[in-house]
Amino acid sequence: KGMSDLKIAQVDTYPLFYQLTKPYGDANGYKDSFGDIPIGIVGWGECADWLPALQVGFDKRITPFLIGKQASDRLKLVRHITTWHRRAAAAVSMALMDIMAKSAGVSICDLWGGKWRE
Repeated sequence: KGMSDLKIAQVDTYPLFYQLTKPYGDANGYKDSFGDIPIGIVGWGECADWLPALQVGFDKRITPFLIGKQASDRLKLVRHITTWHRRAAAAVSMALMDIMAKSAGVSICDLWGGKWRE
């Protein structure tokens, strides 16, 4: 299939939660646990936020919006999802880029300009 023939048929989410033994800090403050939803659309993306809210967002709004859309319309799709949830939009963007790389027969690293080191 060409890139323009890649319709999104399914979106799977996999909520992950891990209690940390030692808190760490990032741009959003200190954390004592890690929660994440990697999403698969034959491509992988991930985002972190409060897992129950993310799951509802994907189930009720994001997944129904994506089904049947062209994977190659990444910018348009991501721009729209950003109005609902920026982190989820980033995850969708990652997954769609992964799909584009696979459909072009290159690694995601090569799609973004190649690796810096072996």
